[in-house]
This record gives sequence, structure tokens and C-alpha cells, in this order.
Amino acid sequence: MSTTYKNSEECLGSVTTLFSYTKKKEKKKKIKCSFKRNRIKNQLIKKGKGVT
Repeated sequence: MSTTYKNSEECLGSVTTLFSYTKKKEKKKKIKCSFKRNRIKNQLIKKGKGVT
């Protein structure tokens, strides 16, 4: 499940199950957020590969 937000702040503040967000083409200035289960998110954070 993914949703496109207007900016990274809106993306990061939208849900607590944020998996990652990737900047798309700067012309559109959109950031795509991909959401996974908290378990996966927590594993990435423990490995130091969480959202930067």
C-alpha cells in the first residue's frame, strides 16, 4: 500500500507505520510513501536503515 503526499513532513506525520519515502521527479515535487507493518519498520531501525 502506497500513497503520494505533497511533502515529506506530511508523509512522515501521516501514520506510525511508515516504512520509507522516496522522492520522485522534482518537477512534480511529490514524495511516495510505502507503508509496511511496524515489525518490518522496527527491524530496519534496529539495523540503522530506518527513514532518514
